[in-house]
Amino acid sequence: MVLTVMRDRDDYRKVGTMLSFGVWGRWQSLAFSFLVFAMLTSLLAEQIVGAITLGVVGLGALVLFLTGAARALRALPDWAFAPTTFTVSAEGVQMESPAARRAASWASLQYARKLSVAYVFAGPGQTPIALPRRQLTTEDEAALDAVLDRYRDRLGDPSAVFSTTPAAG
Repeated sequence: MVLTVMRDRDDYRKVGTMLSFGVWGRWQSLAFSFLVFAMLTSLLAEQIVGAITLGVVGLGALVLFLTGAARALRALPDWAFAPTTFTVSAEGVQMESPAARRAASWASLQYARKLSVAYVFAGPGQTPIALPRRQLTTEDEAALDAVLDRYRDRLGDPSAVFSTTPAAG
């Protein structure tokens, strides 16, 4: 099965957020939870200066994170918006754009998931291959789901989660 899509900034933002939240989201949540806890502890201990300092540090980290992500999206080169072709076959998954060509065999993939914004194919130590769903028709998605069901037993880790149902969110 061969699909060609043209990504836009919204695709990069949504897919990037989805993928980075899985990796860094837990750490970010933990760090911000610690800052909130420390700030409340300082307030309860009547250490107003400490609470204000922690609040400013937390707010500054959030602003830096959000502005860095927005700056990265604005700096995307023209080739990032060129047509990208995805091929899903008996051999595995291949992505080809004007800038790069990536291929992953089924045995090298740990999971293949259909999430709310993209199909994601990933293995240990690999950058995931993400196929945005925005431009896919219902027929495209049904055909892709059928291909994924056909080859799911070839995934490298048989205990890996395989789902063709959209994740919540």
